[in-house]
Amino acid sequence: MVEIGPYRGVMGTMWSVVREEGMNCQEIAVGSKKKAKMAERKGQGIEGLWRGWRVGMWCLVGVWGARAMGGGGSSRGEF
Repeated sequence: MVEIGPYRGVMGTMWSVVREEGMNCQEIAVGSKKKAKMAERKGQGIEGLWRGWRVGMWCLVGVWGARAMGGGGSSRGEF
């Protein structure tokens, strides 16, 4: 079960996704031997925000497409 977080408005929610929610791993070059270590950072960054918007837009396209294919414009009842 996931607890619901506080709502801080539109900009506050976007800031929360970018800087606070989740973890982001990045490779960091260490020395001249080209070793790489993974550094964990808090927040998903702009990539996480973009991924969320993209998923939301595809959901809307799917809902609109299903409505168009389902004959939602009939004047009769649901059945």
